[in-house]
Amino acid sequence: MVRFALFAALALLWGPGAWAADPKEAASQNAKPQAAAAESSETPVKYAEPGMIEVPGGDYVRGRSYDWPDMRFKWYPNPAKDDTPIGPVVIPTFHMDEAEVTNGKYAEFVSQTGHRPPFHWIAGKFNEGEAEQPVANVSWDDAVAYCAWQGKRLPTEAEWEKACRGGLEQKKYPWGDAEPTEDLAHYGKTEGPTAVCGKKRNELGLCDMAGNVWEWVQDYYSTTYYADFTAPEDVENPRGPKEGLYRVLRGGGWFAGQSELFMTCSYRSWALPAERSPTMGFRCAKDAPGVMPAASK
Repeated sequence: MVRFALFAALALLWGPGAWAADPKEAASQNAKPQAAAAESSETPVKYAEPGMIEVPGGDYVRGRSYDWPDMRFKWYPNPAKDDTPIGPVVIPTFHMDEAEVTNGKYAEFVSQTGHRPPFHWIAGKFNEGEAEQPVANVSWDDAVAYCAWQGKRLPTEAEWEKACRGGLEQKKYPWGDAEPTEDLAHYGKTEGPTAVCGKKRNELGLCDMAGNVWEWVQDYYSTTYYADFTAPEDVENPRGPKEGLYRVLRGGGWFAGQSELFMTCSYRSWALPAERSPTMGFRCAKDAPGVMPAASK
């Protein structure tokens, strides 16, 4: 994967070959319900179904509406401005996993289907005590397979950003414009991800929409996708380019080398679908009852 414009992109670029963990065999693969890890949140959580939050349908302004100082320089490359220009999009109501998929949940999937485990798991098991941490070292296809097993799918990029914003229009982060802190996001670390839902939720009750692990979404990536977004029909439930080499990643991750820019709701990154990295995971989405499926409209 390539995010050559920013040295801080090492957070995403650090591929699985550089991972130096020395995992031990897990004592258990049984994960607690994701909701149980959310006690630190001040946001009342209203579940559409177990483990999933309803994201209300409607329009919002997608893209980066704020200034970022580095982008004023002439040498700053245009590909890094791929979250502009801003524009309205309309998204139907859908359901989103409250948290990133955990090791414990993914282990159930591996056990029941025979799907390959993340390559750093020893004997197909994660480290003891890491059941509630987000699964990592999973490819886009791994994420798609897990979500399908759950009767779900990956969120579209437009859905993901709407969920990240949580109703806060044209703000930088899931919580507003305040800069990230330890209470708001897990980032700037060297030891890896942390248990899901340990930080403050956004206004919808979603956990870790910034930090912890980058999240795969459904769409192909295009540098000029927003600039090419001109037809009236593009506004309604957009699902990205029809083809491409890379898939989109959102939300930033835990790695110490990353910039706060990566944590913003508008920031777009990408990777080859086969890429697996200790900084990359995912969460699933689902069409709300009575809503035409996003993948078949």
